[in-house]
Amino acid sequence: MSYELSVYLAKIGHQVIFFLHQPRVLQHQIQEPLPEGLEIRAWPGTGRPNQLRHLFWFLKIGLKFKPHLVVGHFSGAIPAILGSKLLFWRRTKTFIYYHTLRSQLELDRSRQNLLGMFRFWRRKLFYRLFCDSVLANSVRAKQDFDRHFKMSKSISHLTPLPDRFQGLSEPTRQLCFLGRLDRSKGLDILLKAVSKCQKELEKDGVSLVIAGSGQLESVLQEMPPFCRYLGRLPYSEVDKLINNSMAVCIPSRTDNLVTVGLETLMNGVALLISKETGLADYLEHGVDCVKFEPHSDSLEHVLRAILANQYDLKAIGRQGRETYKRLFSVPSYCKVMEQILGLKGV
Repeated sequence: MSYELSVYLAKIGHQVIFFLHQPRVLQHQIQEPLPEGLEIRAWPGTGRPNQLRHLFWFLKIGLKFKPHLVVGHFSGAIPAILGSKLLFWRRTKTFIYYHTLRSQLELDRSRQNLLGMFRFWRRKLFYRLFCDSVLANSVRAKQDFDRHFKMSKSISHLTPLPDRFQGLSEPTRQLCFLGRLDRSKGLDILLKAVSKCQKELEKDGVSLVIAGSGQLESVLQEMPPFCRYLGRLPYSEVDKLINNSMAVCIPSRTDNLVTVGLETLMNGVALLISKETGLADYLEHGVDCVKFEPHSDSLEHVLRAILANQYDLKAIGRQGRETYKRLFSVPSYCKVMEQILGLKGV
Protein backbone atom coordinates (compact mmCIF):
# COMPACT_ATOMS: atom_id res chain seq x y z
CA MET A 1 0.00 0.00 0.00
CA SER A 2 2.94 2.39 0.63
CA TYR A 3 4.12 1.95 -2.94
CA GLU A 4 0.62 2.54 -4.33
CA LEU A 5 0.33 5.71 -2.24
CA SER A 6 3.72 6.90 -3.52
CA VAL A 7 2.61 6.39 -7.13
CA TYR A 8 -0.66 8.24 -6.48
CA LEU A 9 1.05 11.24 -4.87
CA ALA A 10 3.60 11.44 -7.70
CA LYS A 11 0.84 11.36 -10.31
CA ILE A 12 -0.90 14.35 -8.73
CA GLY A 13 2.31 16.36 -8.90
CA HIS A 14 4.35 15.73 -5.75
CA GLN A 15 8.02 14.80 -5.51
CA VAL A 16 8.13 11.41 -3.74
CA ILE A 17 10.99 9.17 -2.65
CA PHE A 18 9.91 5.62 -1.82
CA PHE A 19 12.29 3.60 0.37
CA LEU A 20 12.15 -0.18 0.48
CA HIS A 21 14.36 -2.87 1.99
CA GLN A 22 13.15 -5.92 0.07
CA PRO A 23 13.14 -4.95 -3.64
CA ARG A 24 12.25 -8.48 -4.81
CA VAL A 25 8.97 -8.37 -2.84
CA LEU A 26 7.65 -5.40 -4.84
CA GLN A 27 9.36 -6.22 -8.12
CA HIS A 28 6.13 -7.42 -9.76
CA GLN A 29 4.25 -4.28 -8.63
CA ILE A 30 6.70 -1.61 -9.74
CA GLN A 31 5.51 0.14 -12.88
CA GLU A 32 7.90 0.95 -15.68
CA PRO A 33 8.46 3.73 -16.45
CA LEU A 34 7.91 5.29 -13.03
CA PRO A 35 5.59 8.30 -12.84
CA GLU A 36 7.39 11.63 -13.09
CA GLY A 37 8.34 12.78 -9.61
CA LEU A 38 8.72 9.29 -8.09
CA GLU A 39 12.13 7.94 -7.13
CA ILE A 40 12.73 4.51 -5.57
CA ARG A 41 15.66 3.85 -3.27
CA ALA A 42 16.58 0.70 -1.37
CA TRP A 43 17.89 0.66 2.17
CA PRO A 44 21.49 -0.63 2.26
CA GLY A 45 22.01 -4.26 3.18
CA THR A 46 19.57 -7.16 3.25
CA GLY A 47 18.32 -7.02 6.84
CA ARG A 48 15.81 -4.71 8.47
CA PRO A 49 16.83 -1.02 8.29
CA ASN A 50 16.96 -0.53 12.05
CA GLN A 51 20.67 0.00 12.72
CA LEU A 52 22.75 3.13 13.29
CA ARG A 53 24.27 2.88 9.80
CA HIS A 54 20.78 3.19 8.30
CA LEU A 55 20.24 6.42 10.23
CA PHE A 56 23.50 7.90 8.90
CA TRP A 57 22.60 6.74 5.39
CA PHE A 58 19.23 8.48 5.62
CA LEU A 59 20.78 11.68 7.01
CA LYS A 60 22.71 12.06 3.73
CA ILE A 61 19.50 11.57 1.74
CA GLY A 62 17.63 13.99 3.99
CA LEU A 63 20.23 16.74 3.59
CA LYS A 64 19.93 16.42 -0.18
CA PHE A 65 16.13 16.39 -0.52
CA LYS A 66 14.97 18.24 2.65
CA PRO A 67 11.64 16.37 2.98
CA HIS A 68 8.49 18.27 3.91
CA LEU A 69 6.61 15.09 4.94
CA VAL A 70 7.83 11.67 6.05
CA VAL A 71 5.42 8.73 6.26
CA GLY A 72 6.97 5.79 8.11
CA HIS A 73 5.81 2.22 7.66
CA PHE A 74 7.29 -0.84 9.40
CA SER A 75 11.00 -1.02 10.27
CA GLY A 76 12.20 1.75 7.94
CA ALA A 77 10.04 4.23 9.82
CA ILE A 78 12.46 4.75 12.71
CA PRO A 79 15.61 5.89 10.85
CA ALA A 80 13.56 7.96 8.38
CA ILE A 81 11.52 9.77 11.02
CA LEU A 82 14.38 10.14 13.49
CA GLY A 83 16.74 11.40 10.78
CA SER A 84 14.21 13.93 9.48
CA LYS A 85 13.54 15.36 12.93
CA LEU A 86 17.24 15.54 13.81
CA LEU A 87 17.87 17.51 10.62
CA PHE A 88 14.82 19.74 10.33
CA TRP A 89 12.75 19.32 13.54
CA ARG A 90 9.44 21.20 13.09
CA ARG A 91 9.94 21.85 9.41
CA THR A 92 9.31 18.18 8.57
CA LYS A 93 5.97 16.63 9.54
CA THR A 94 6.21 12.95 10.42
CA PHE A 95 3.55 10.23 10.29
CA ILE A 96 3.92 6.64 11.49
CA TYR A 97 1.58 3.66 11.11
CA TYR A 98 0.21 1.81 14.14
CA HIS A 99 -0.85 -1.72 13.20
CA THR A 100 -0.41 -4.22 16.04
CA LEU A 101 -2.48 -3.62 19.16
CA ARG A 102 -0.61 -3.26 22.43
CA SER A 103 -3.27 -5.42 24.09
CA GLN A 104 -2.51 -8.16 21.55
CA LEU A 105 1.22 -8.05 22.25
CA GLU A 106 0.60 -8.29 25.99
CA LEU A 107 -1.68 -11.30 25.54
CA ASP A 108 0.86 -13.14 23.39
CA ARG A 109 3.62 -12.67 25.95
CA SER A 110 3.50 -15.05 28.88
CA ARG A 111 4.94 -12.35 31.11
CA GLN A 112 6.11 -8.77 30.87
CA ASN A 113 9.88 -8.77 31.42
CA LEU A 114 12.27 -5.86 31.81
CA LEU A 115 13.28 -5.96 28.15
CA GLY A 116 9.63 -5.73 27.08
CA MET A 117 9.03 -2.78 29.39
CA PHE A 118 12.16 -1.04 28.10
CA ARG A 119 11.01 -1.45 24.50
CA PHE A 120 7.57 -0.08 25.35
CA TRP A 121 8.94 3.06 27.02
CA ARG A 122 11.47 3.54 24.22
CA ARG A 123 8.64 3.36 21.69
CA LYS A 124 6.51 5.74 23.75
CA LEU A 125 9.36 8.27 23.89
CA PHE A 126 9.85 7.93 20.13
CA TYR A 127 6.16 8.62 19.46
CA ARG A 128 6.13 11.61 21.81
CA LEU A 129 9.32 13.31 20.60
CA PHE A 130 9.58 12.49 16.91
CA CYS A 131 6.12 11.62 15.52
CA ASP A 132 3.64 14.39 14.73
CA SER A 133 0.80 11.96 13.95
CA VAL A 134 0.17 8.25 14.45
CA LEU A 135 -1.87 6.56 11.72
CA ALA A 136 -4.02 3.99 13.52
CA ASN A 137 -5.60 1.76 10.89
CA SER A 138 -8.97 1.26 12.61
CA VAL A 139 -11.06 2.84 15.34
CA ARG A 140 -10.02 0.00 17.64
CA ALA A 141 -6.34 0.66 16.92
CA LYS A 142 -6.82 4.34 17.76
CA GLN A 143 -8.50 3.43 21.05
CA ASP A 144 -5.69 0.99 21.84
CA PHE A 145 -3.00 3.59 21.13
CA ASP A 146 -4.74 6.31 23.15
CA ARG A 147 -5.26 3.97 26.11
CA HIS A 148 -1.72 2.60 26.30
CA PHE A 149 0.42 5.51 25.13
CA LYS A 150 -1.74 8.30 26.57
CA MET A 151 -1.13 10.97 23.95
CA SER A 152 -3.57 12.65 21.57
CA LYS A 153 -1.86 12.38 18.21
CA SER A 154 -3.53 9.32 16.65
CA ILE A 155 -5.66 9.46 13.49
CA SER A 156 -8.07 6.67 12.59
CA HIS A 157 -8.09 5.51 8.98
CA LEU A 158 -8.42 2.26 7.02
CA THR A 159 -5.47 0.63 5.29
CA PRO A 160 -6.19 -1.08 1.97
CA LEU A 161 -5.34 -4.29 0.20
CA PRO A 162 -4.43 -4.33 -3.51
CA ASP A 163 -7.13 -6.13 -5.49
CA ARG A 164 -5.91 -9.57 -6.57
CA PHE A 165 -9.39 -10.95 -7.30
CA GLN A 166 -9.31 -13.50 -10.15
CA GLY A 167 -12.91 -14.61 -9.99
CA LEU A 168 -14.75 -17.06 -7.77
CA SER A 169 -13.93 -20.76 -7.87
CA GLU A 170 -16.22 -23.55 -6.73
CA PRO A 171 -15.40 -23.91 -3.03
CA THR A 172 -14.90 -27.21 -1.27
CA ARG A 173 -16.55 -28.09 2.06
CA GLN A 174 -13.53 -26.63 3.78
CA LEU A 175 -13.34 -24.27 6.75
CA CYS A 176 -10.06 -22.37 6.87
CA PHE A 177 -7.92 -20.81 9.60
CA LEU A 178 -4.98 -18.83 8.28
CA GLY A 179 -2.60 -16.77 10.40
CA ARG A 180 -0.17 -16.72 13.29
CA LEU A 181 -0.64 -19.51 15.81
CA ASP A 182 -0.51 -17.25 18.86
CA ARG A 183 -2.84 -17.03 21.84
CA SER A 184 -4.38 -13.74 20.72
CA LYS A 185 -5.44 -15.33 17.41
CA GLY A 186 -7.77 -17.77 19.20
CA LEU A 187 -6.86 -21.01 17.43
CA ASP A 188 -7.65 -22.94 20.62
CA ILE A 189 -11.14 -21.40 20.58
CA LEU A 190 -11.69 -22.72 17.06
CA LEU A 191 -10.38 -26.20 17.88
CA LYS A 192 -12.58 -26.46 20.96
CA ALA A 193 -15.66 -25.31 19.05
CA VAL A 194 -14.95 -27.80 16.26
CA SER A 195 -14.51 -30.65 18.74
CA LYS A 196 -17.96 -29.93 20.20
CA CYS A 197 -19.67 -30.53 16.86
CA GLN A 198 -17.13 -32.90 15.33
CA LYS A 199 -19.64 -35.63 14.43
CA GLU A 200 -21.96 -33.19 12.68
CA LEU A 201 -19.10 -31.61 10.73
CA GLU A 202 -17.77 -34.99 9.61
CA LYS A 203 -21.25 -36.17 8.64
CA ASP A 204 -21.72 -33.05 6.51
CA GLY A 205 -18.31 -33.52 4.87
CA VAL A 206 -16.79 -30.35 6.32
CA SER A 207 -13.02 -30.34 6.90
CA LEU A 208 -10.87 -27.87 8.81
CA VAL A 209 -7.64 -26.61 7.24
CA ILE A 210 -5.11 -24.67 9.32
CA ALA A 211 -2.11 -22.77 7.93
CA GLY A 212 0.43 -20.69 9.82
CA SER A 213 3.16 -20.89 12.42
CA GLY A 214 3.66 -19.69 15.98
CA GLN A 215 3.53 -20.55 19.67
CA LEU A 216 0.61 -22.99 19.45
CA GLU A 217 2.03 -25.35 16.83
CA SER A 218 2.36 -28.05 19.50
CA VAL A 219 -1.43 -27.99 19.98
CA LEU A 220 -1.80 -29.24 16.40
CA GLN A 221 0.09 -32.49 16.91
CA GLU A 222 -3.10 -34.35 17.85
CA MET A 223 -6.08 -33.39 15.70
CA PRO A 224 -9.16 -35.22 14.43
CA PRO A 225 -8.79 -36.90 11.00
CA PHE A 226 -10.91 -34.26 9.28
CA CYS A 227 -8.43 -31.50 10.32
CA ARG A 228 -5.31 -30.75 8.26
CA TYR A 229 -2.34 -28.60 9.25
CA LEU A 230 -0.43 -27.18 6.29
CA GLY A 231 2.30 -25.39 8.22
CA ARG A 232 3.48 -21.97 7.15
CA LEU A 233 2.06 -21.13 3.74
CA PRO A 234 3.93 -19.13 1.05
CA TYR A 235 2.16 -15.82 0.48
CA SER A 236 1.67 -16.70 -3.19
CA GLU A 237 -0.66 -19.55 -2.13
CA VAL A 238 -2.88 -17.58 0.26
CA ASP A 239 -5.53 -16.58 -2.28
CA LYS A 240 -5.81 -20.14 -3.59
CA LEU A 241 -6.42 -21.53 -0.09
CA ILE A 242 -9.05 -18.89 0.66
CA ASN A 243 -10.79 -19.40 -2.69
CA ASN A 244 -11.02 -23.15 -2.10
CA SER A 245 -12.80 -22.61 1.23
CA MET A 246 -16.48 -22.30 2.04
CA ALA A 247 -15.54 -19.84 4.81
CA VAL A 248 -12.53 -18.40 6.64
CA CYS A 249 -12.63 -18.20 10.44
CA ILE A 250 -10.91 -15.48 12.51
CA PRO A 251 -11.52 -16.33 16.21
CA SER A 252 -9.15 -13.69 17.67
CA ARG A 253 -9.39 -12.72 21.33
CA THR A 254 -8.16 -9.27 20.37
CA ASP A 255 -6.95 -8.07 17.00
CA ASN A 256 -6.87 -5.15 14.62
CA LEU A 257 -7.67 -4.84 10.91
CA VAL A 258 -6.79 -8.48 10.22
CA THR A 259 -5.08 -8.88 6.83
CA VAL A 260 -6.51 -12.38 6.37
CA GLY A 261 -9.96 -10.89 6.87
CA LEU A 262 -9.34 -8.30 4.15
CA GLU A 263 -8.05 -11.03 1.83
CA THR A 264 -11.20 -13.04 2.48
CA LEU A 265 -13.45 -10.07 1.68
CA MET A 266 -11.40 -9.32 -1.43
CA ASN A 267 -11.79 -12.90 -2.68
CA GLY A 268 -15.55 -12.93 -2.13
CA VAL A 269 -15.46 -15.75 0.44
CA ALA A 270 -17.63 -15.84 3.57
CA LEU A 271 -15.92 -14.51 6.70
CA LEU A 272 -16.60 -15.81 10.23
CA ILE A 273 -15.07 -13.22 12.54
CA SER A 274 -14.69 -12.47 16.24
CA LYS A 275 -16.37 -9.30 17.48
CA GLU A 276 -13.12 -8.38 19.24
CA THR A 277 -11.34 -7.38 16.04
CA GLY A 278 -10.98 -3.96 14.49
CA LEU A 279 -12.26 -5.29 11.17
CA ALA A 280 -15.55 -6.54 12.66
CA ASP A 281 -16.49 -2.94 13.57
CA TYR A 282 -16.86 -2.17 9.85
CA LEU A 283 -18.91 -5.25 8.94
CA GLU A 284 -22.57 -6.19 9.41
CA HIS A 285 -23.51 -9.56 10.89
CA GLY A 286 -25.41 -11.77 8.47
CA VAL A 287 -24.78 -9.42 5.55
CA ASP A 288 -21.04 -9.35 4.76
CA CYS A 289 -19.81 -11.56 7.61
CA VAL A 290 -20.90 -13.78 10.49
CA LYS A 291 -19.83 -12.43 13.89
CA PHE A 292 -19.36 -14.30 17.15
CA GLU A 293 -17.96 -13.74 20.62
CA PRO A 294 -14.37 -15.01 21.04
CA HIS A 295 -15.24 -18.14 22.99
CA SER A 296 -15.96 -21.69 21.90
CA ASP A 297 -19.68 -21.75 22.79
CA SER A 298 -20.43 -18.77 20.55
CA LEU A 299 -18.40 -20.17 17.66
CA GLU A 300 -19.97 -23.60 18.10
CA HIS A 301 -23.39 -21.95 17.75
CA VAL A 302 -22.26 -20.35 14.47
CA LEU A 303 -20.91 -23.64 13.11
CA ARG A 304 -24.16 -25.45 13.92
CA ALA A 305 -26.12 -22.65 12.25
CA ILE A 306 -23.99 -23.05 9.12
CA LEU A 307 -24.61 -26.81 9.10
CA ALA A 308 -28.34 -26.06 9.36
CA ASN A 309 -28.07 -23.70 6.33
CA GLN A 310 -29.14 -20.68 8.37
CA TYR A 311 -26.57 -18.52 6.58
CA ASP A 312 -26.18 -18.11 2.83
CA LEU A 313 -22.39 -18.21 2.74
CA LYS A 314 -22.16 -17.46 -0.99
CA ALA A 315 -24.30 -14.33 -0.61
CA ILE A 316 -22.27 -13.23 2.41
CA GLY A 317 -19.07 -13.70 0.40
CA ARG A 318 -20.43 -11.64 -2.51
CA GLN A 319 -21.48 -8.83 -0.19
CA GLY A 320 -18.11 -9.03 1.55
CA ARG A 321 -16.41 -8.28 -1.76
CA GLU A 322 -18.65 -5.22 -2.20
CA THR A 323 -17.62 -4.05 1.27
CA TYR A 324 -13.97 -4.55 0.34
CA LYS A 325 -14.35 -2.42 -2.80
CA ARG A 326 -16.14 0.32 -0.86
CA LEU A 327 -13.87 0.55 2.20
CA PHE A 328 -10.56 -1.20 1.59
CA SER A 329 -9.57 -0.55 -2.02
CA VAL A 330 -6.33 1.26 -2.85
CA PRO A 331 -7.98 4.24 -4.67
CA SER A 332 -10.21 5.11 -1.71
CA TYR A 333 -7.24 4.79 0.67
CA CYS A 334 -5.09 7.13 -1.43
CA LYS A 335 -7.76 9.83 -1.44
CA VAL A 336 -8.16 9.61 2.34
CA MET A 337 -4.39 9.75 2.86
CA GLU A 338 -4.15 12.80 0.60
CA GLN A 339 -6.51 14.59 3.00
CA ILE A 340 -4.76 13.32 6.16
CA LEU A 341 -1.37 14.47 4.88
CA GLY A 342 -2.82 17.85 3.92
CA LEU A 343 -1.75 17.53 0.29
CA LYS A 344 -3.42 18.72 -2.88
CA GLY A 345 -2.72 18.05 -6.50
CA VAL A 346 -0.07 20.34 -7.97
